[in-house]
Amino acid sequence: MGLTFTFPTNVELDVVTQEYIIETDKFIGEQEMPDTEFQTQKVRWDERDSERGMTAPHAMDSDPRIDKRPGSKTREYEAIPFKESDLIKESELLRSRELGTLGGAINLDRIVTQTARARMDKTKLRAEWCRWQCLGGELEINENGVYVHETFPVQTYEVATSWDNRDEAVPLRDANLVALKFPGTGASAEGAKEYLNRKMLNLLLENANPTDIAGFRSENFRTTTYSLEDLNKILATRGLPILVPYDEGWIDKNGVLQRFIPDGISIVVGKRPANQKVGGFGMTPSLHRTKNGLPAPGYFNFLEVNGQPNMGSVTVDVAALGQAANPNIKNTGGVYGGPFLWYARSVVVKTLLK
Repeated sequence: MGLTFTFPTNVELDVVTQEYIIETDKFIGEQEMPDTEFQTQKVRWDERDSERGMTAPHAMDSDPRIDKRPGSKTREYEAIPFKESDLIKESELLRSRELGTLGGAINLDRIVTQTARARMDKTKLRAEWCRWQCLGGELEINENGVYVHETFPVQTYEVATSWDNRDEAVPLRDANLVALKFPGTGASAEGAKEYLNRKMLNLLLENANPTDIAGFRSENFRTTTYSLEDLNKILATRGLPILVPYDEGWIDKNGVLQRFIPDGISIVVGKRPANQKVGGFGMTPSLHRTKNGLPAPGYFNFLEVNGQPNMGSVTVDVAALGQAANPNIKNTGGVYGGPFLWYARSVVVKTLLK
C-alpha cells in the first residue's frame, strides 16, 4: 500500500477561517470600523451625518410638511476582490516524509493550517490598510491590473505651526480648534481618539512651548518630558481627544515597514453616541464562500490539489499526487469588499508637518 497524504476539507478550513481572531491591540482599526457583511455585489452605504434643519411647526388639520434630506446620500462602488494563492510545493511534500508516518499516512494538517493562517494574516493586513486609507479620506489601489479610486468626505485641519518646531508649535491650541469641528456631526471631541504614529507622538512629547501644552509642567517635571499618560490626563480634563499611538503596518517588497498611519498626519475619530461606529469594512458575497447554496460574504480559504478543486476529499495517495508535472497543494484566500464611512464628518485628518 502506498503513502497517503491527509489534509483538512474546505468546509473545515472555512470554519477555521471564520473563527480566526486577530489581536485587537495590534490591528485597532477594526475597533473603529468593524467587519460588516453586505449581501450586495457592491459596497453601498448611506452617509448619515449630514442631516439638516429641524422639525417644522405644523398647522392643525393640515398635512405635515414633507421634509427633504439634502445632506444625505447613498454612495457605492464595485467590491474589490482581494485574493492570493500559496503553494505547498513538491519539495515540501517530500520533506514531510521526514516527520514519519502512522499507518502509511502523512498528516499535512499542520502545514496547511499554517499556510492558511499566514494568508489570513495578510488578508487582515489588507483590510486594515483599507480602513486607514478610508479614514484618511482617500482609497487608491493601482496594482496587479486593478485600479480603484474612492474619496471619503472627512474633515481636515492643518496645524497652526508645524509640530517639528518644538519651541513654537501649539498642539493644545490645535486640539481645541479640532474640537470645534464636531458640533453638528453627532460626534463629540470628549471621548474621541487621535491616532498617530510614535514618531509624531514624540514630537508632541518633546514640545517646549511654555505658552501651550509645555506650560502645564509642574515643578517636578521641569527637567523631563511628558509621558503619554500625563498628556492624556490634560487632554481628557479639557474634553479633548486623547492620543493613541499606532505603529502597525506591513513590510513592503523591499523589506521596509510601511505604517498604516504615515508621518505628518494624525486621524481623529470623534466619539459617537451609543457606541456607534463611524464605518466598517464591507464584505460582499463571493463564489468562494457559500451558505445555504448561495454566495456568501466573508473571509475565505480553500484548497486545490494538483490544480483540481477539492470537492470534500481529505486524502490523496502518492501515486495520484505524482501524476501532475508539478505536484502541489494550493491554498487560496482573501475577501471581497472594501471600506465605507457612515459618519465621514465625524473624522478629522490633521496635517501635523508643514
